[in-house]
Amino acid sequence: MDFRIFFSKLTADYSAVLVFNKTISLSENYTYNVRKNDVFSMLFRNWKAPLTFGEKLDFPFIEVVSFNSSTGISYLKDFSGKVFINGVKNKPFYEEIKLEILRKAENNEVGLVDGENPNFKRLKKEKYALDVNYKLFPPVELDEKFSHINLKLASNHILYPNVKILVKDPEFLIKEIFVHMTDFIVKPVKDGYLVEGSSPANKLIELEFLTKRFPFNGFVRNFSDVYGKTVKANRSLYMKLAIIKTVDKAILLFSLIFPGFIIFFYNRYGREKDFPVPEIVSFIPDKNLKPYVVNMLFMGDVKNGDENGFKATILDLYRRGFLKIYRNGEKGLIIEIMKEKSGDKYEDAVLKFLKMNGAEISKKNIFIPERFEIKVKNMVSRRDLASLKSLKAEVDLLQSYTDERVVVNYMDMLGYRIYKTSVFIVVALLFIFVMFAFTQSSLVDGSKILQHAGILFLQFILFIFLPSQVFGRWRGDKYREKLMWDGFRNFLSNFAMIKRYQPEDISIWKDWLTYATALGVADNVKTAMKQLGITIPDIKDVDDANLGITVGFASVYSGYRSLTARESGGRGGFGAGGGFGGGGAGGR
Repeated sequence: MDFRIFFSKLTADYSAVLVFNKTISLSENYTYNVRKNDVFSMLFRNWKAPLTFGEKLDFPFIEVVSFNSSTGISYLKDFSGKVFINGVKNKPFYEEIKLEILRKAENNEVGLVDGENPNFKRLKKEKYALDVNYKLFPPVELDEKFSHINLKLASNHILYPNVKILVKDPEFLIKEIFVHMTDFIVKPVKDGYLVEGSSPANKLIELEFLTKRFPFNGFVRNFSDVYGKTVKANRSLYMKLAIIKTVDKAILLFSLIFPGFIIFFYNRYGREKDFPVPEIVSFIPDKNLKPYVVNMLFMGDVKNGDENGFKATILDLYRRGFLKIYRNGEKGLIIEIMKEKSGDKYEDAVLKFLKMNGAEISKKNIFIPERFEIKVKNMVSRRDLASLKSLKAEVDLLQSYTDERVVVNYMDMLGYRIYKTSVFIVVALLFIFVMFAFTQSSLVDGSKILQHAGILFLQFILFIFLPSQVFGRWRGDKYREKLMWDGFRNFLSNFAMIKRYQPEDISIWKDWLTYATALGVADNVKTAMKQLGITIPDIKDVDDANLGITVGFASVYSGYRSLTARESGGRGGFGAGGGFGGGGAGGR
């Protein structure tokens, strides 16, 4: 079942009988299903080809033999705009209805309206029927042996849940029939063929015929090798459609088994062996590991640190004497750089940033958060995008840093690299496939193609946003070390445990607070210290310094977004689809 039916205000079941004689005849029946009250006042079937009523033309045309509706007033508006009406019981309303049809209907259209209302009463939620009989006078391609006729029965139309076309061939003229629809089956029947299927909105319903050479009533064009041209065009078309349908089914199948694939992939590349590590660890697992490294490896994605690592580094540099933080009257909070090098790449980058964005006063290198914020605001007011962009790059490196050498020592990222490469390949192939499918858009159910491709795309993309270590594996006993740090974070998050193991040495509290900051649980430790009456001198100044720097960093990002937003605005025949006919059913 096509679930789009439930979201459609109007659908139509289409049945037709096509008879191959000297004059080709076509009988169409539309059963319109109005699924919502008071939306439509006219239901119609239009054609792209000229439509006449008792009139012959000297170019390809369709002659209407009869038209009627058992559920309303039927009308015809021919190629020249003349209107013909059937079924008007209330004669005084005839002219009013005709005037409305003249005004609202298009040329080459048959349709129906409500039976007794000159103001075009809105149709109720029910089914309506329209029957039309035609004689077709199409283009006919001829050579010495074959005739070729391509009949486009619909191209622009509402959803047809059910399509049934009976092709009668009493004189056994048809040698080959090529169906151009999204979903169909062809069954041989007595004296002809039965085509059944369905058609999404605005998709092609076309029948291409290769027959014995025969003098059809139509408009003859002489061609060479009609058979070869017809078969070649359709062979290529059917091959493309077969590829599209096969790939689409493969995409759908893989979408269904994707959870199993992920489980297999995780077990192969990401699952860790168990280590007996306690859930609560009351000591720092490795004091030699820098706080920003702890943050990068054991918080979030193993490949990237975050702002907590930066804050922990400021606290650690202060604790080790590389920074001095104090207040000085009107100058406010001051960060004095006591040593410019620590020998660690990231720490040196932090110290360099503070120096380069600070000032030398009284032979002292100092950084004042409030002045840094003012500096950023001045860049924004000057619209100095180049300087702000450079500053943002520096801030990004400090707040979202990585060190591949450290990561490689801790993690085997083979699985992550394989998955990441797979995502790139799959997304590229899906894009190419969808683009290829849409080159045959008149014969392909694009919404289903997009749906199936979109499901697989989302499944692959979803897992790429998980921490990279999900598909990586910790080297040696590094996973045990990770579990130890997890246990230490659990300890720092638990006030009862901190109270139980509280140290008397203030330096240990400083160490705890530094690593708690790196692990994102500093507030818990500060709350515990407050309740236990533990005071670390100048710790409030350090917190305020981190807060001031954070505010300054936020102004960098907001200023950059502001300037980039300003800068970005204000600058300033043969085969499917070649058939005769077209149009389709709809409502207005």
